[in-house]
Amino acid sequence: MTFVRKKKMKSGKVYAYEISSFWDSEKKQSRSKSTYIGIVNDLGEIISNKKSKKHREICFPEKENLILDFGNCYLAYEMIKKSAVYDCFDFLINNEEFLALISYRLCQPGPMYNAHLWLESCFLKTKVEPKKLSSQNISKILSILGEEKIQQDFFRKYIKKTNITGSKNVVIDATSLPNSINSDFNAWGYSDGGVE
Repeated sequence: MTFVRKKKMKSGKVYAYEISSFWDSEKKQSRSKSTYIGIVNDLGEIISNKKSKKHREICFPEKENLILDFGNCYLAYEMIKKSAVYDCFDFLINNEEFLALISYRLCQPGPMYNAHLWLESCFLKTKVEPKKLSSQNISKILSILGEEKIQQDFFRKYIKKTNITGSKNVVIDATSLPNSINSDFNAWGYSDGGVE
């Protein structure tokens, strides 16, 4: 004789067992054999052991698939690589952390020390390990960018690359200066007084 027994544990989970009765000729008595079937769900249905294992593999695969944002970070990254400015940064040309940091600043208005959090969900995670955008590494990149020689080399290359007419140019970074909207030297951007 075979039947199903449901056993409730202290944890509240209910397990189902197949109980088979048989005659033990050695001991000359009736015996039973218990075989685990699976877990009983809230509807009272038995999810068999094999089915539940397959269900776990589908819902919780051992190797997690990457689900990454591919929108604005991909656009920013590709635009940087194709811009005239990119070639002027040849001192950091192979530095994917630098490109990821620029993409972060373009896409996310948050503080720099959060760049590694942004990178966790961005496609650039496939190119740069998020731990490489730690606050210490960001400080190293910014210290390189702050060197006078690096800035001079950049502007020398930038002016040469963007000077189409061959005439002399003056480059002024007026974004941090409070300015008048009618001035020829200002650009729409940020200043001490806010957005201009």
